[in-house]
Amino acid sequence: MYIKLILRNAIRSAKDYIIYIMTLTLCVSMFYAFLSITSRYFKPDLGAEFSLEILGAPLKASIALLTLLMLYLVNYVNRYMIKRRMKEFALQTIMGMERAVTSRLFLAETLLMGALSIGLGIVLGAFLSQLITALMLSSYGKSYHIMWTLFPDTALFCTVFFLICFLAAGAYNSSVIKRIPITQMLSENRRNEDTVKKSRFMPVMSALYIAALLWMTDTAVYRVLPFYDSRHPFAVKLMMFGVTVMPIASLVAALAYSVAEFAKNRKAFRFYGLVAMLLAFVPFVAAALLLVPLEKLPYFLPITQDTLTVYLADIAVCFAFAISAVVCLASVLLTRLKNRKQSSYRGENLFFYGQLLSTLKTAVKSMSLIGITLAFSIGIFMAEPLLVGWAEGYLEMRSVFDVQICSFHNQAETIEDIHMDSYDECTRFLEEKGVELTANVFVVKYLPLARDFHNRRKYDFPVGAISLSDYNALRKMQGEEAVSLGESEFLMQWRQIADYDTALEYAGAHGTVETDAGKLTLAEDGIYYAPLGESIYNSYTDVLYVFPDSVCGRLLPVSGNRFMMSKEPIPYETAAALEEFFRHKYGDDLAFDYIIRTRSEQMSTGIATNFTLKLAMIYGAVILMLSCVTILALQQLSEADRFGYRFDVLKKLGVPKERINGLIMKQIAFWFGLPVAAAVVAAGVFEVFVCASFWTQVKAYIGAGALLSQLCATVVILAVLLGCYFMATWILFRRAVE
Repeated sequence: MYIKLILRNAIRSAKDYIIYIMTLTLCVSMFYAFLSITSRYFKPDLGAEFSLEILGAPLKASIALLTLLMLYLVNYVNRYMIKRRMKEFALQTIMGMERAVTSRLFLAETLLMGALSIGLGIVLGAFLSQLITALMLSSYGKSYHIMWTLFPDTALFCTVFFLICFLAAGAYNSSVIKRIPITQMLSENRRNEDTVKKSRFMPVMSALYIAALLWMTDTAVYRVLPFYDSRHPFAVKLMMFGVTVMPIASLVAALAYSVAEFAKNRKAFRFYGLVAMLLAFVPFVAAALLLVPLEKLPYFLPITQDTLTVYLADIAVCFAFAISAVVCLASVLLTRLKNRKQSSYRGENLFFYGQLLSTLKTAVKSMSLIGITLAFSIGIFMAEPLLVGWAEGYLEMRSVFDVQICSFHNQAETIEDIHMDSYDECTRFLEEKGVELTANVFVVKYLPLARDFHNRRKYDFPVGAISLSDYNALRKMQGEEAVSLGESEFLMQWRQIADYDTALEYAGAHGTVETDAGKLTLAEDGIYYAPLGESIYNSYTDVLYVFPDSVCGRLLPVSGNRFMMSKEPIPYETAAALEEFFRHKYGDDLAFDYIIRTRSEQMSTGIATNFTLKLAMIYGAVILMLSCVTILALQQLSEADRFGYRFDVLKKLGVPKERINGLIMKQIAFWFGLPVAAAVVAAGVFEVFVCASFWTQVKAYIGAGALLSQLCATVVILAVLLGCYFMATWILFRRAVE
């Protein structure tokens, strides 16, 4: 009998579970698809130079941790269903059914819906896993072929994980059902919501924002202003002025308003006016804060990473307060529009305003938190192409040789401590492993002036130099043509990340170089950007000098570097063994810095890390967004059940069905549009400033066109996701009213 009752209740409540099932199905499908590549049955042909073992554990842990965010969503939906069926539970109890049985029936019903979602999600995940596989193979530079396979270990892990989540949430809600009095169950649908005066959310947010303004002022006075210099460019002066003055101006304006209001009417302080005053200054405060990371890198400002982190946290506080303030003031604006515009009394406009205002005043907290969460998720979505593209571009740029062995003189206290090693043991190790080398070049790096050996000042580190023959050998390894120099000439080799205008400016200021062998002049067209990796350059420098061989013979050698290219990609196991052999041989030498980088190890580890970051950011952003839109949808469906009689009154008054549907459309559009619009604006502004702050890295590692296309694809995905939930909510709301 209980089984029949569970099935009957589930079928009868199917329309209430549609949004829930849709959300859980999407979450389960993504969970399965993202973890399918960690299955022991997943064995793509990546080649011997790559290893998937380093991808499995971190990806599985990150996806599982992010999925725990769904516990809140599951619990929220269960509480929504409990609230809807309070009267039914009360009647069952009155008819003699024990509370424990009622709670178990509800738990079984939710588990049934969860099992249905798991089954549908795994089926959908099998299709979605093809996209994840294609993304992974693309990251490794391999071609994709469709492989329709159901991975049993991933399906089992997915099922067990979600069932545990459902059981945990269901057990908690079952205990809630047992504790609710019967009288409260019977009157739940007739209870009024708490008034707005009882909500302390906005006062708390305002207090936190005022405290943040005080913290911003303190940070500027003690961490930024001490570095003021009249020689700074105007942009830096503007930034220092802004981070100091704007928080103070916002505080002074808020204080002046409060004093004026208190003097005007001590008994009726207008809190909304204070919120509006603080909100008016938020764009100026946020712009001043966003200038800090924007100006730090181009002008090498001595702002520590801790200070930068503090300012980023302050920016997040500004955006959170702005979203909350917009939601809070929306009811005030709607009230004024209703009272001042004559069009408010035409047709069904007065009904529409009443529908919004009756709920908006008591929904400030939920709408604000949804807007803040949406802004965070959209920010993650939009930051993913930038962060991952940057990491992938940098990985390609520094992994240009199959083996790189380099040394640095940073730890050498005297010239006598410099030890030049040829690393022949590493060459013999590879030969013993059967690796055939096509190029093997040993490059010596020099200092133009020996007296610069003791110069270890950051951002003023001496530029290194190599001989023309070594430079041409490296260019040949990369398929570049050889270059030539006169006896008294030199050229500049720049990192690929370096801006060409910056290189031209530097070349204009350093057209001649003093060396221990005499003065050299920059050759005509002496600026080159050959792909030579990152380790060939001195610390904190973006340029490398290339001198004639005869000049280098009279300079101080400070480091030896070996670069190798193999005929076939070095297997990952061999590369790892080579690095272990190298660390065992040179790891105890504290007077000298050695590093070894193999392309196989760099690419395999780097791609795995970047891919894990990519999937974790996408998955986390989607989970947060699904949670937000699901809550928005359920709130509107709850309104349809509680206030559906209002639309019935409209029908009896003769309002056509089409106009009622239009009112429903406008109402849902407002509730979806308010938090989404605030979140999109906040996330978009932050993304623009982030791109502007790291525009040099964007151009070098990603490309403006590639980044723009990825951002457009992200916007389309978000729009489709929001559109689907909006239409589903509108259809279910309309059917509930009908």
